Amino acid sequence: MNPIYFIDETIINEIFFQNSFALIKLLLVTYILFYYIPRKIFPQPKTSFQIEIIVINMIYMVSYVEIFITLFIYLKIFSIPMFLILLVATKFFFIKYYEKKDPFKILKDVKISFMIKTLDILDNPQLFYQKLVKNGKDKILNFQKKITFYNVLSFIFYFGVISYIFIETMTRGLESVSYSIADTGQFVDWVNHLHRNILYEKIQAGADMYGISILIFFIHTFTNIDVIILFSIYPTLLFLALYLAIFYVLRDFTKSNFVAIFGVMFHGIILMSPLALDILGGIVQTNHPLIDYFGIFSYYVPTKEQLQNLIYFPLEAYYRYASGMAYEHASVFVLLNAYFLIKLLQYKTNKYLILYTLTLLLVFTFHGGGAIPLLVISILITLNGFLFLKIDKSTFKKGLLAVLFATIVGNIWMFSMAKYGIPKDFGAAAPFLDKLLNTKQYAKSVVEMGIFDTSFMAINKFHYFLIVLFIFNFILFLFRKEKFVNLSFLMIILGVFIIYFGPTFGFPNVASFLRLSEYFFLAITLLVSITFYYICKILPKIVILSLLYFLLIFSILAVPKWINSKEIQVLINKTEWTAIPEFIVKINQTNLRYSWSFISYVQDYTKVRNKGYHINVDEFLLKYSPLDKYLKIGSQKVFIAVEDFTHPYKGLNEWYYRWRSRIQSNLKAWISTYSMHHNNIKIAYRSKLVTIYEIDNQEYVNYLTEKEKQKEKGKK
Repeated sequence: MNPIYFIDETIINEIFFQNSFALIKLLLVTYILFYYIPRKIFPQPKTSFQIEIIVINMIYMVSYVEIFITLFIYLKIFSIPMFLILLVATKFFFIKYYEKKDPFKILKDVKISFMIKTLDILDNPQLFYQKLVKNGKDKILNFQKKITFYNVLSFIFYFGVISYIFIETMTRGLESVSYSIADTGQFVDWVNHLHRNILYEKIQAGADMYGISILIFFIHTFTNIDVIILFSIYPTLLFLALYLAIFYVLRDFTKSNFVAIFGVMFHGIILMSPLALDILGGIVQTNHPLIDYFGIFSYYVPTKEQLQNLIYFPLEAYYRYASGMAYEHASVFVLLNAYFLIKLLQYKTNKYLILYTLTLLLVFTFHGGGAIPLLVISILITLNGFLFLKIDKSTFKKGLLAVLFATIVGNIWMFSMAKYGIPKDFGAAAPFLDKLLNTKQYAKSVVEMGIFDTSFMAINKFHYFLIVLFIFNFILFLFRKEKFVNLSFLMIILGVFIIYFGPTFGFPNVASFLRLSEYFFLAITLLVSITFYYICKILPKIVILSLLYFLLIFSILAVPKWINSKEIQVLINKTEWTAIPEFIVKINQTNLRYSWSFISYVQDYTKVRNKGYHINVDEFLLKYSPLDKYLKIGSQKVFIAVEDFTHPYKGLNEWYYRWRSRIQSNLKAWISTYSMHHNNIKIAYRSKLVTIYEIDNQEYVNYLTEKEKQKEKGKK
């Protein structure tokens, strides 16, 4: 069967325009929340590098939200007025203790200045208008002076790169409101709990890291975008943060905008494409690894048979970033944290100490699994710091206190395990924790794969090329100024390589290759970009810009795209029914909360919960008869989702499709029988694949109300 058969094309355009308008709103509110407000509240870096200002304010605000919003919800006191009061109090704190000024005197001065300016305008409005016009003309003239042919070409290029990357990565999010990955349902439900000032609830989240849920809850509070839509378009912000981080690190390290945008291009166009198949390589999984020796060193060698049965995972990183998962959030701050550690050891200023602490805190808050590659990277950078005598007693003490603070605050979620128990699994991000804590996932993996299974990377020609490229840069960096900074930067790349290729040389698998692929991509991006730097040094700017234009156009035309691939269509086909979630959004928008019930499969439970009532199809068919006078569901409206075409069950662990066709036939028979005996049912929504029936159940609600009144009279 054609893999796109179960994608509901009939409503894709409608969803696209709906999600596009929501995305515009999201970006505007994000600008206010994560750039404009923190610029007014927090101390600002003394720099003219605009990207650095954006990145630092993003770190400030995300940290602020993760600490204080979590605390307020835990204390059950969060509300928008309380948050605004907190912002004002924070501003007063920085004025008094950082700027060493009297905040009340500043308020008084602002009030006086406002009154004087207002009176001046009222006294001579014409003069005010003339000054306003003159200032506007001056700004326009200054802007026109900056407009050159080269600047226009540069702007078009930068805009083209960003636009193309976001089209490639966010098409699914704009065309669907379905869960792209199973974990999304947990976070949707969690956000709904947070609106009731409930941080944890046993029925759903239990003990888990709350970073992504708190952040999206905060955004949802101020955008009021339906949570189902928000989780589809929200990954745009994750990609934006990722490429801002890559651009900032490369630009600050090389002092070249060309190198920075090349890094963004390489990661967003080359690595986020099917070319990742050969770049990432394949995994060998075996009970009997073949061992070879190079001098005193041993390493695993794949056999010919194993090479023919390699496990590939090229889609993993792209799809998880496009789904906005927690581990992927952590990867953004891992890159920034490693770079801020280098800057801290280089300059030893409070600015970089604070940024290092906050980014480490955010790594733990979003997903502690990100701390595994970060630990190796940090050890290498620290050893390099000792080698170049960059770490004195004071710096070492401050660093330890920063790590201690970030570790405690970032892992506060672990206290929830005292009440809800150890999580059922830590997953691919930290499989060794599953083994250490003997979780259910570890027991399952032992049964499925065997306790003695070994996984390692089959090193291919491209991997050897990367190793040669690393050695080439290492040798060149030995002859450059600021050896500590340059070699420490290489330690970021080396740390990832050690974890990624380590199992081939007998080291333990500290994380799944599927998750490490994201860090491997970051390491490759840094390595290729700093190599491109040498090209930028010898060529004129206009030639480099022309070369980048050529690379962009060539990439657009020649590089294969995930959105056009069979793999992603099959993946979407397995997990998504675009019509039902969209109809749930419409039902929620046109009906009062908890005035409706929705009959469908369990996959829609988290989409409906906290908006209406959800009843599983099986339970509905067993419990409610179409021949009864009333449909005994206590809501004013009942919506029944009928799948007109169902997925065939192929025996491939697709348990949710096993009896689906038979159950849907029974549901259609139920509706047919109900329609013969009642006149309060109609078709509310219909698409190519799904029909939503609406039952006006007000008569039964009135019956229950009248019955309750009679009961009250009987008591009197």
